[in-house]
Amino acid sequence: GETDGCLHFEEVDWCGNSPRYLTAEEWQQGRDKTPPLLFSRKFRDPDVYDIMDKTLGIDSKEGMPEPLAEAMAAARNEAAQRGKVKSNNAAQGKQATSSAFQEPHTSKYGPHNLVDGDLHTRWSSAFSNDHFVMVDLGTDSEPLCDISDLILHWETAYAKRYTVQVSTDMQTWRDVHEREPPAGRSRARFQLKHEIHLGDSGKGIKGIKVVMNERATRWGYSMW
Repeated sequence: GETDGCLHFEEVDWCGNSPRYLTAEEWQQGRDKTPPLLFSRKFRDPDVYDIMDKTLGIDSKEGMPEPLAEAMAAARNEAAQRGKVKSNNAAQGKQATSSAFQEPHTSKYGPHNLVDGDLHTRWSSAFSNDHFVMVDLGTDSEPLCDISDLILHWETAYAKRYTVQVSTDMQTWRDVHEREPPAGRSRARFQLKHEIHLGDSGKGIKGIKVVMNERATRWGYSMW
C-alpha cells in the first residue's frame, strides 16, 4: 500500500518476527539476490507475489535457483488444494463468535469466515493481544458431538500463545490444549497449520473455543 507516497509491500522473516515494509526497489532486487526474507512468504502464498509482480511489471521467477523453483512449485500445488475442506468438518455451517474482528470489515473479516468451508476467506481480530473465537457445534437434533482433531489454519498474523477449550453448554469451559512458543528463534514457530488431536477431550462436546493471549506480529490474529 502507499503510506508515504512510495510503494511498499509487507513481508515477514523466516522466524516469524514482526512485519517490515519493502520498497518496490527491494522487491525487484529479490529477483536476483533471492534473500530468504523476500521469498519466505512466496513459498506459502504464491498468489500474493503474482499480484505484486503484475503491479510492478516484473517477473520474480526469472533466474530463480533450482531449490527456490522447486519450493515455488510445491507452494503452487498446495495453493491449488486450498479451499478443499474435508466433508466431515463438524464446524462447517455452524455458528461462530469472536471477541472482536477487524472493523469496519464485518463481512470480509467476520467470524463466519471460520466456518464457511472456504480456506480463501478469513477471520481477523482487532490489533490487540487478548481475543477468542468459538464455535457452537450443536444442532437441534444433535446438541452434542464428537470431534477427533482441531485444525487451525493461521494467516501470517498468528498466535504465539493460545489455549483450546471445550464446553458441553457454551457457558462453562475447560482447557484441553495449550500452545506455548518454542524456545529460541526456531523456524518451527512459523508453521501456520496447527493440528491438535483432542482424543477423549473432543467427545460429547457442544462448543470449542480458541483463546489467544500473545500475538506473533504487531497485527492482531487471523485464521482462514
